[in-house]
Amino acid sequence: MRGLHTSAGPVFSDEPHTISAALAGQGVALMSRALIGDELRRGTLVCPFGPELHAEPFHLVYPEARRADATVQAVRDWVVSLLPLLLV
Repeated sequence: MRGLHTSAGPVFSDEPHTISAALAGQGVALMSRALIGDELRRGTLVCPFGPELHAEPFHLVYPEARRADATVQAVRDWVVSLLPLLLV
């Protein structure tokens, strides 16, 4: 796109920094609604245009041998509990 310099400006490697930069008015961000739902409800961030991108942004993976590991099960249960928030 003419006039759009994708290498200009800051680039963040994690979502919290990206959200903070957007809140500080330093630009726009493509974010998961699950991560910015509170900010959208408060009006501190807005969706200036659409469409929303519907996708499955991540996969929980681990070695088959650790399937019964209590820590892996706890993380899996936590992720599954978040699914209703992610499917907004």
